[in-house]
Amino acid sequence: MVVDHSHALLTAVADTDVSLQNEVEEKFSTCFFHSVDELLSLDLKIDWSLLQTPNGLHAQQAIKALSKSHHVVIEKPWVYRNQNVKK
Repeated sequence: MVVDHSHALLTAVADTDVSLQNEVEEKFSTCFFHSVDELLSLDLKIDWSLLQTPNGLHAQQAIKALSKSHHVVIEKPWVYRNQNVKK
């Protein structure tokens, strides 16, 4: 996990499960967002994004993160439909 790496800083967590907010903020001393879109709408200094979301959201969220110049790590598959590969 990123929090265990001495050269990494967990900048933010986005999850639709709002019951995790207090635990995430206290345990990791980081910002919590209720959606990936909310997190990506801000100009946070983020080098890379780890997307662990439902398969059908991977391409859309990856494109948004890449447009913010993030390196992107995605749980497989990175696209759900072939037409998203070209995007």
